[in-house]
Amino acid sequence: MADIRDKVKTGIDTAADKAKQGTDRAADAAQGAKDQFRGSTGSTGNMGGNFGGTTGGNAGNAAQGVVDQARDVAGQVADKVSDFAHQARERVEDFTGQARDRVRGLAGDAADRLGVARDQVEGFAGDAYDVAGERLGDFNREVTTMIRRYPIPAILVGFGVGLLIGRAARA
Repeated sequence: MADIRDKVKTGIDTAADKAKQGTDRAADAAQGAKDQFRGSTGSTGNMGGNFGGTTGGNAGNAAQGVVDQARDVAGQVADKVSDFAHQARERVEDFTGQARDRVRGLAGDAADRLGVARDQVEGFAGDAYDVAGERLGDFNREVTTMIRRYPIPAILVGFGVGLLIGRAARA
């Protein structure tokens, strides 16, 4: 029984570890994507120089403003993805812990039930042994009483049974 409980516990622990590793990888990947995006948008430079002249400066400033807004929005999205990954990791850990506790409880309940059933079977077997012993003792007393009451017929019956057993052993 302990072997089954240990195997179930080991299987649950393995599944929990794998789920935790998967969520950790997802959270790390989201964090890496966020860091990579922030690193790549930081190198936009001064876009005004590409357009030249005074109107180019205004267009460059407008373009820089759009890039800054895009960077902020992308940073917010990356933060939300990272938060979501961390929340997912926490939920998986919670669910895994709950599942582990529930299975341990069920395994404990099953072990308790098996223990009760084992005790009942042992009780039934003990009762059957006692009853069989009493009946066999009663039969023995009855045969002994019959032999004492009727000794000659008992000897003849014993002789006949012996002949039958001898013939059966030869064949």
